Amino acid sequence: MPSLQSPLERAEARFGWKLVAPTIVILSLLILYPLIYNVYLSFFDVQLNGDKLFVGFDNYSKLLSNPDYYLAMWTTALYLIGTVVGTTVLGLAMALLLRDPFKGRGLVNACYYASLCGTGNFSCFWLAVFV
Repeated sequence: MPSLQSPLERAEARFGWKLVAPTIVILSLLILYPLIYNVYLSFFDVQLNGDKLFVGFDNYSKLLSNPDYYLAMWTTALYLIGTVVGTTVLGLAMALLLRDPFKGRGLVNACYYASLCGTGNFSCFWLAVFV
């Protein structure tokens, strides 16, 4: 079966992977190391002074027998669904509203983008306060 790519296209693809590889490796390490280390720590009773006592699956059994855990998971799921659906619906509504020209569209655009700028300025203010 003949190759679907020319040698130049294959060389460009290899070059692209060489450019992206360091980023993939660094991001993988930044994500995987804390994940694996936290799974490791979950099998220990860790004290603030750094002492660790191996407890096995006791932490998980305590977690699964705690009714507050299920309430927290339910609250998190509701918040997640509400924010994802809410922001998607509001974003789609704004896009549909501003898609076609109408009288006052410039004012609506100005109000919308002013609110975004205000959020960014507020974020920078608090960053300056706490850093």
